[in-house]
Amino acid sequence: MGSVAGLKGGTPHLLYPTTKGAIVNMTRAMAAHHAKDGIRVNCVCPGMVYTPMMYAKGMSAETREARRNRSLLKTEGNGWDVGAAVRFLAGDEARWMTGVILPVDGGATAAVGIELPASASPLNGVDSLTVSLTTDINDRRKMADYSEYSTPTEEWIAYEKTLPPPPTDLDVQAMKDFFNRAREERAANAMVNEGLQSQVSMQDYSVPARDGFPLEVRSYRPASLPPSQRLPVYIHLHGGGFLFGTLASEDAICSRIVATLAKENTPVMVVNVNYRHTPEYKYPTAWHDAADAFHWVHDHLTELGADGDNVVIGGISAGAWLTASLMLAQHLGTDEQLAKRPKIKGQVLMIPALVGPGCYAPQLKYLKDPKLSSYVDCELAPILPVKRINFFVGLLETKGDETDLVLNPGNASAEQVRGLPSTTFGIAGRDPLRDEGLFFAKLLTDNGVPTDVHVFPGLPHGFRSHATLSECKRWDSVMAHGVQWALSNPAATGVFEINSK
Repeated sequence: MGSVAGLKGGTPHLLYPTTKGAIVNMTRAMAAHHAKDGIRVNCVCPGMVYTPMMYAKGMSAETREARRNRSLLKTEGNGWDVGAAVRFLAGDEARWMTGVILPVDGGATAAVGIELPASASPLNGVDSLTVSLTTDINDRRKMADYSEYSTPTEEWIAYEKTLPPPPTDLDVQAMKDFFNRAREERAANAMVNEGLQSQVSMQDYSVPARDGFPLEVRSYRPASLPPSQRLPVYIHLHGGGFLFGTLASEDAICSRIVATLAKENTPVMVVNVNYRHTPEYKYPTAWHDAADAFHWVHDHLTELGADGDNVVIGGISAGAWLTASLMLAQHLGTDEQLAKRPKIKGQVLMIPALVGPGCYAPQLKYLKDPKLSSYVDCELAPILPVKRINFFVGLLETKGDETDLVLNPGNASAEQVRGLPSTTFGIAGRDPLRDEGLFFAKLLTDNGVPTDVHVFPGLPHGFRSHATLSECKRWDSVMAHGVQWALSNPAATGVFEINSK
C-alpha cells in the first residue's frame, strides 16, 4: 500500500517498539500475549478490538518480507470513517508512517492498513509488542447523540410548577444585586440547617491582583484540626455567568466539601476566590484573577496551613470554565509563571462552560446530527436558556477565535490534553452546555486522562440551587469526592463511562 496524503490529524496512532524489552510510555497501555507460534496482541478498548497481524516464529524470509510491508488492525464498531487517513509511529527510529481505514467484510467492519517501508527496522526477534491506537478527535467523537439526557424528570416537572417567574424588568446592576442576595441567603440558611458552621473555621484575606485590585479570598478548614496542620487544598471558583457571585454565596458549597472529607478522614482545606465580574470587568479579567489567586496560595502556604504539592482546582459553570483554562495554561506551558508551580493534582468541572461565543462550530461536527446539539435540544431550558447564555457572554466582550485555548479550552486537541491530571465532570442533562462538557470528557478519556463523568439526567443548569431536589445530594457527593479522588492519584482506564445514577 502506498503513502496516504491528506492526513486529518497530527496525533500518533500506532507505536511499534521493536527492540527486545522496549518500554514505551503511551496514551493507553496494551497487554502483550505470547503464543507458541508467534506474537499476538489483543488490545481491547470501548467499542473496538484491535488484532495486529505480526510475525510468527519460524516464518520464512519471504513471508516475513510480505508481512513487513503490511499489517492489519481489525476494528469492530462504527467509530471511524472508511477512507480516512491516520498517522502513527513505527520502528526504533520512531518514523512517522501513514495508513488508511479500509472496508472489510463488505463494510461491516473496518481495518487500518499500514505501510512499513524498507527503512523501518525489521520486527525480527520481537518478544513483546505494545500498541496505542487512537483516531483523530474529529473521528473519535463523531456520531454523538446525548439528547437522551434532556427529558425532564417527573420530579422537576412537578417542582417547576411551584417556581415564581424570574424578574424581567431589572437592569444589569439590579439583577446582580437581586441574585447575589438570593444566593447569599440560601447559603446562610444551609450553613445553619446543615450544621456546617460548627464544623468549619473560616478566614478572610485580601489578595492583590496583578493590577493591584484587592481580591476577596476566604479559606475553610475543619474546625477539629489545628490551623497549623498542612492540608491539601481545593481552590474553588464560583459560577454565575461572570455576573453573579460573592464570597458568602459559596460558604455552604465550600463548607460541605470540608465537612464531608473531614468525616471520611481525608481532610482538605478550601480556598474560595471572588474573582471580578461583568459588566464592570471584561474578558480576560476573571481569568487573570483566578491565576493570581492560584499564585497567592502557593506564596502563602505556611500562612494557610496548605500543602502546595496537593492542590486541586475546580468550579461551577463559569468557574469551571476558568478552571479548565488555567489547567491547560499550566499543562501546555503557555503561561510560564503557572508552569513553574507544582503540577495541579486534578480538576473538578461542574456544569462547565468550555467554549466561548462564536467559537462553537468545531463542536458541531462531533454530533450525529447538528439538530441534536444541546444548544438546540435545550434552547429553552429553564434557569439557563440559550438566550441567557448569550446575555452573559456578551457582557464579557470577547473576540471569537476558535483556537484561543484561554477562552476555548473545550476546543483543545488530543495532543494538547494528553498528560492532564484527573478530571471529574458533573453535567446537567437538560443544559445547553451539556454537549461541550461531554465532548471534553470523552476527549480526555480517549487520550489517557483519568476521568470520572457524572450526568444528572433531565435536570437543568444550576439545579443545585433548588435544595429540595433529590439529586442535590449526589451533586454534593460528586463535588467532594471529585476532590478526594484527584488527591488519590487515580489511574486512567481509557473507558468513557457516564454515571447517571
